[in-house]
Amino acid sequence: MPRAALRRFALLSVVAGAVACAINPVTKRPEVVLVSEAAERRLGAQQAEQIARDPGLFGDPALGDYLQRLGERLAERSPRPDLDWKFSVLDLWGQNAFALPGGYVYVTRGLLAYLNREDELAFVLAHEIGHVAARHSVQRMTRAAPLAVATGLPAAAVSLVLPAAGRALGSMGQFANSALMAPYGRAQELEADAVGQGLVADSGWDPAALMDFVRTLERERALRGEEERLGFLRTHPLSSERIERGEENAARLGAQPGDDPRADRAPFLAHLEGLRVGPDPRAGVFYGNHFRHPELDLAIEFPEGWSTVNGREYVMATDPDGVARVVLEVAGREEDPLVVARRFAKGTGAAFGLLPRATTLASYPGARAIGHDDEASLDVSWVAYAGRVYQVTGIAPLEDYERFQTAFIDVALSLRGLTSAERDSILEDVLHVVSARAGESLAELIDRSGGLWNEQTTAVANGLEPGASMRAGGLVKVPVRRHYRVGPKPEAAAPGSSAGSPGSGGSGS
Repeated sequence: MPRAALRRFALLSVVAGAVACAINPVTKRPEVVLVSEAAERRLGAQQAEQIARDPGLFGDPALGDYLQRLGERLAERSPRPDLDWKFSVLDLWGQNAFALPGGYVYVTRGLLAYLNREDELAFVLAHEIGHVAARHSVQRMTRAAPLAVATGLPAAAVSLVLPAAGRALGSMGQFANSALMAPYGRAQELEADAVGQGLVADSGWDPAALMDFVRTLERERALRGEEERLGFLRTHPLSSERIERGEENAARLGAQPGDDPRADRAPFLAHLEGLRVGPDPRAGVFYGNHFRHPELDLAIEFPEGWSTVNGREYVMATDPDGVARVVLEVAGREEDPLVVARRFAKGTGAAFGLLPRATTLASYPGARAIGHDDEASLDVSWVAYAGRVYQVTGIAPLEDYERFQTAFIDVALSLRGLTSAERDSILEDVLHVVSARAGESLAELIDRSGGLWNEQTTAVANGLEPGASMRAGGLVKVPVRRHYRVGPKPEAAAPGSSAGSPGSGGSGS
């Protein structure tokens, strides 16, 4: 039997031996699961560390503290109050929320931008608490175990030659497998809704917030013309079914129809003032195939037509056929690039027989090395610039290396400082809460405030109808654009990242 097959057989044997019967904390019925509660906590903590590295957490301490307070208020009334619950804002723009086993709950900043009152955020958190409380993640992991065994090896192989990028690629793959590729079932989603509404009501919020939230995301989905989406609306229950069940639960829990659901918007929206819309310039920004990092005073150009990723510890481009990759990362500080190169050649690059040589790259001190193993070629450049040694690593199959060699060296040669015009061109988009004037239309408010969304999107994000006449003092969230200013920011770097690394502080492209 091949060695890889033996490894998979051994892993599957371990999985099979871990099957146990446990009492579900929500249903109180026995169920067969593969993972003990202790293992559930360990697995959640391990994946939480990976997610903190990439895609990363949104570094606004005040917003993070607010989310944690709300989450703890709900979790202490849950069927599993003993878990060490952590609630975090994920630095992604898509509208999504998810939970990891062990009590790690994430809400993307993109989802926050579409919420309009605290009750809705409370329901989102409570819904995810419901998934964890009912051990839905463990049930999902049980079903997805063969997939995890089958897909775990490539990321490990990549990490041997691309340390930072390999870790990030591995975490991205595992994140996709656990959070996106293995959706909850219809019954699990409806159960999480019911548990969530109960927690919301017990904690003093409005359980009818479910309906407003689902309607908003349904409108956003329809606006984009999507038949299916990530997050709350990509799973089995139809929105109409969730709303119908939600109305029944809300009535049973004592929700009062006719109450003004937006009476508490002002204090809630204050927490969203300045929320970033789109990529974080502090992490660097792509303009086409040009990458600019204002904090590092760095510009670099990747091959035109290649897809790009701005990770927290690396920046990467992949050719259109998915054959070759070129990665930029920080490899050292205040060091001779040849010393850094030799360290890499003796360590993770040893299998490729690299023999680094000192050279000059685009007027900067540097080093170069090219090596091969039985399957792949590695083309590595080290460039000393502004107190850091940047490593540009190109990797391609052995038989394809020659056609990518020029592209790899061109990337390294393009590394330089920003021009004044490039630095001034870097902008950031943030949410701004605007107070409406009496009789003003939504279109007029957008025009007056410099809002970047069109009227339809602004209406959906604020629970309004396009063309509606505004009342005096009504609050509307609009994204506005401003020049990015280099310097200390109120947000802190997420765990595992550094403000001095390409991609630190966020992800995007």
